[in-house]
Amino acid sequence: MGCGMKYFEWLCETERLPRYGRILDIGESCLLSATAEEIQAVWERFGCNLRGSERKRLADEYAHRSTLCGHPTIQTLFLSEILAHTSVEYVGFDVDPAKRAERFDLNIHSLAPAQRGTFDLVINCGTTEHLMNQFNAFKVIHEATKVGGYIFHQVPGTGYINHGYFTYDALMFRHLADANRYDLLDLWFSGPQGSHNVMTNANTHPGVRDGSKLYNDVEAFDNAPIPNSVINVLYRKTVDSEFAVGLELQTSSGTGMQSREQEYPSKFIDRAALPAGRQPPKRSIIRKLARKLLSH
Repeated sequence: MGCGMKYFEWLCETERLPRYGRILDIGESCLLSATAEEIQAVWERFGCNLRGSERKRLADEYAHRSTLCGHPTIQTLFLSEILAHTSVEYVGFDVDPAKRAERFDLNIHSLAPAQRGTFDLVINCGTTEHLMNQFNAFKVIHEATKVGGYIFHQVPGTGYINHGYFTYDALMFRHLADANRYDLLDLWFSGPQGSHNVMTNANTHPGVRDGSKLYNDVEAFDNAPIPNSVINVLYRKTVDSEFAVGLELQTSSGTGMQSREQEYPSKFIDRAALPAGRQPPKRSIIRKLARKLLSH
């Protein structure tokens, strides 16, 4: 996981992170492509406990390490390292802490009550696509952010066939904003950064390149690589509420909507196991949600 220096500068310059603020790093992020001058500017903005030659020496060292992604002997710079010398309180969640992260598995762990609503900025720079439990990861992010605080996602949008489990699209992020009443402040794509063939991860499976399989036009797939792109999304949390998710209904057909409007009448739902406050919604709520989602 890595955050480009230009993106971190943008978050700082637009005051998403206050001088004495708290930042939660979802996955302990490396800080990439930073110059010594840019690092010094961050220290100037947030206050720096280093002075004189030591400050310059560390800025030069950190800038060099920010360019060494994948170096066999020298560790790439971590965002936590430059913030350690400032007034900002850094917290990182990672299953494999490298510098300053707390050991936290976003697939299974819940946020401690004392940490809920305490972070000014939460950043997810290429972490959640590696997790199977998407609901829990986005729930932790939501709960950690204070009302008025910001959430920045920078995750694969298309391609990256050999990178993680998921790619994301703008529709999901728009519906996530609607469900949680986030202000969707910004959304754009970075790239493309090369491309991948859709079959890359399955090339060793005997059927994947078998043109006799139903509608498997191997030549067409080879000639239509998927561009690698990153989607960048900036939210502001506006209300203190339970985490909620959207429901994509644009391609719904048949009588599915009618059954949802009848409070999910199914003998297979364990209603006692539903989270408090998250019982199946009443018919009027379902209608409102459906109209809202279908209007986009």
